[in-house]
Amino acid sequence: MKNNNQEDFESVKTIIKETNFLDKKDIHKQLSEAIIHSNFLVMITDSNGIIEYVNDNFINTTGYDINEVVGKNPRILKSSIHSETFYKDLWQTILSGDEWFGNIQNNKKDGLYFWELCSISSIKNRNNQVTHFVKISLDITLQMMVEHALRETEAEMRLILDNLYDVFFKADLDGNLSYITPSAERILGYKSKNILKMNIKDFMENPKKFEIFMNGILKERYADQFTFKISRKNKSKIWVSLSARLTLDPDGNPSGVEGILRDISDIIEINEQTIDQDSI
Repeated sequence: MKNNNQEDFESVKTIIKETNFLDKKDIHKQLSEAIIHSNFLVMITDSNGIIEYVNDNFINTTGYDINEVVGKNPRILKSSIHSETFYKDLWQTILSGDEWFGNIQNNKKDGLYFWELCSISSIKNRNNQVTHFVKISLDITLQMMVEHALRETEAEMRLILDNLYDVFFKADLDGNLSYITPSAERILGYKSKNILKMNIKDFMENPKKFEIFMNGILKERYADQFTFKISRKNKSKIWVSLSARLTLDPDGNPSGVEGILRDISDIIEINEQTIDQDSI
């Protein structure tokens, strides 16, 4: 199934394929205003890969004048990020008559890079011979920069979470765990991979506490320092404090909980010792 971008590319390709490419001097006149001034970057080459036509947006994006690209090979745009295997696979795809669809990083005239979401395909004559290649693309540089920044932010956040002393977790409304930080191994005594197969109720000394916790969080949207005892793998029991918030799906409906679990056994022990001393 094709996505919306591919469908948009198809409509542009259809217009281009109706052009009579035998009359090279008249290609520009035959192409509609929709192609010439399109938001797409359009490049048409002959069967040897020599550029015969580029549209206005190609010129505006790359910084090249039309006289600097017509008659040249598209490799003038080539950046160093992609391997030779990448280009070999691309050419094998379009020479076989199939469409190549994907992202390519190219260079502008000033040396700055830009990212394109590309559709590259061949045009054949009545004898089924390839006469031209067509590249239709969108400048997605900003989108790629945003995605890169988000990946870096996610990596930094994951580093912080992985080194937390407390336990950060995510679970559905039934308490089934979907994410938990490595610190859970220290508190619960189980391996992380095994913890993710378990339910929050599995650790509670009194499983009914989970119902009390969920009723509160569904009503208030958050829970602050909900305390209870948990049973560890070695059967020992410790006090923990749970602070969490309700998570919502895209429609605004409750979908789960995420929060912080903290071992407060030392605090409870100190408080109990203080009470014992006060009673003497």
